[in-house]
Amino acid sequence: MIKTDLNSEYINIFSKILRNSPQDSYIVLGSAATLSYTSKINYKRKMNDLDIIADESQVKPMKDVLEDLGFIQTTFINKRMPFYKKLLKHSQSVYLRFSKEDINIEILSTKFIKKDSGLKFDLYPNFWVKIPEDSLFKTKIESIEFTTLDVNLLWAIKYLLHNSLGKFMSYKGKQRTEDLLHLRKLVNLGKAKKFLSLCRFGYLSLSFQIPGFFLK
Repeated sequence: MIKTDLNSEYINIFSKILRNSPQDSYIVLGSAATLSYTSKINYKRKMNDLDIIADESQVKPMKDVLEDLGFIQTTFINKRMPFYKKLLKHSQSVYLRFSKEDINIEILSTKFIKKDSGLKFDLYPNFWVKIPEDSLFKTKIESIEFTTLDVNLLWAIKYLLHNSLGKFMSYKGKQRTEDLLHLRKLVNLGKAKKFLSLCRFGYLSLSFQIPGFFLK
């Protein structure tokens, strides 16, 4: 648990966003997920934003809460992202950013599909990922319980992204490196490889698996 007011504003907003959302209808990623784990080894830092993947049925209630609190909707699509121009047409419906002063909430609106003990959802239009349902984990920041990924899969995905797309993105590169360093202290490499082997990534009907030997 984080015993600091370093992120009190984010935690306060966080509790209001998730208050009425079923815990199987969203996945929290980003710094909130990372810090919920690394706080156990006393690694903490100021959060830059909240990152949530939400089933499309939950986006309007979240949006209503944020707008009632005075947040303004824009998008988190920017020129640093792959397929930037193609994503722009989805900027107001899928890739949502809500801002108020220095607080930023980013919500990816997608459709959760539960099938064969897995959860499938799109990250980009027609580009999807399927993760094992048992890789979803309940964790906490202070008294706020939320759904994220098991620490082993969370680290594995962050590690792969940092060492692939991250090579072309210097933005927050030092912070990502520091987060990964501390998150790795909590990881069982064998479990990380197992979870990764059960994930599938794909485009339309095509799918592929990422071999565990990429993790180290």
